[in-house]
Amino acid sequence: MEHFSICIIAKNEEKNIEKCLQALLPLEEEIIVIDTGSTDRTKEIAAKYTDNLYDFTWISDFSAARNFSLEKAKNDWVLVLDCDEYVTSFNKDEIQNFIYNHPEKVGKIEHHNLVGSKETEESIYIDYLARFFDKRLFQFEGAIHEQICAKNHKPYNTEPIAIQVFHDGYFGTPEERMPKLQRNLDMLLDALKQQPDNIYILFQLGQTYKSLHQYEEALSYYNAALSHHVNYNSEAALDLVCGWINCLNELHRSVEALSILEHYDELSKYADFVLLMGHVYTNTGQYIQAIGEYLKATTIPTCKKEGANTFLPFYHIGNIQAAIGDINMAKLMYEKCGNYPPAKEALDNLFS
Repeated sequence: MEHFSICIIAKNEEKNIEKCLQALLPLEEEIIVIDTGSTDRTKEIAAKYTDNLYDFTWISDFSAARNFSLEKAKNDWVLVLDCDEYVTSFNKDEIQNFIYNHPEKVGKIEHHNLVGSKETEESIYIDYLARFFDKRLFQFEGAIHEQICAKNHKPYNTEPIAIQVFHDGYFGTPEERMPKLQRNLDMLLDALKQQPDNIYILFQLGQTYKSLHQYEEALSYYNAALSHHVNYNSEAALDLVCGWINCLNELHRSVEALSILEHYDELSKYADFVLLMGHVYTNTGQYIQAIGEYLKATTIPTCKKEGANTFLPFYHIGNIQAAIGDINMAKLMYEKCGNYPPAKEALDNLFS
């Protein structure tokens, strides 16, 4: 059996780190924790679960801290996690198969993100993140929102791996998340000074400003990213375009989003994009087209945002039908949403 090491960097994570480390115990693999300057009980808690606890002086560079954690790992293969991520399922046999059959690939974990807050609607957003690799072949690059890069600087392939993780770091109000968001924003702006045409940095700035509900600023960075060459067949393009459309919708400028139709064929394989186009058509008064997009979203097998291909399109069709007075069709659509709370509330309102 090929063992691997689990590498984590931490700072003032006493609220999260115990749950993170407890979830790792069934894996029975080496745990590395790198502390970058905690002033709370992070190190004390981590010491209960591993002897491999090291200090690293923070130099405003996440890759430097990540690569230090790789150096401390005794195994060649590593799984990289954050303190607000919790392994919820894994298959050791499939992990071993990945190691033996894909030695030069990077494994992508299934990443379930809880978004929203206690005051707003909660939802799950699923993405697949490159996190499992042979440290002899790969390392991290980039001071902020670090990325895995091959040491030989050549492109590499990824493959899904049988590890599922739950992440709640995006959950909470902007005020609760402000310190981390502001730190990221400052680091991204510094990085942009060094690489003003870096599409990934521009995208992440858009994402950060959107998280702060500063939609005008977010839109400016999304637009800057979209001004570069974009591979619209990629998942990265989906995230960029969806962020851009969301900002336009928030700013009541949905008509501008219709310009993305020239790339519709590439993006329409994603339910999340098709759902958003339904919103765009709704916001621009094109209800027949909106219903068509919502129905199309329900035919696409997978999605990233929970419900993007099931209850969410049906809910929005129900809203359109209710608005035009077709109560029976609205009722049918809301009933298709199952236990989705806004749909249940809308049903109650129809007959109140």
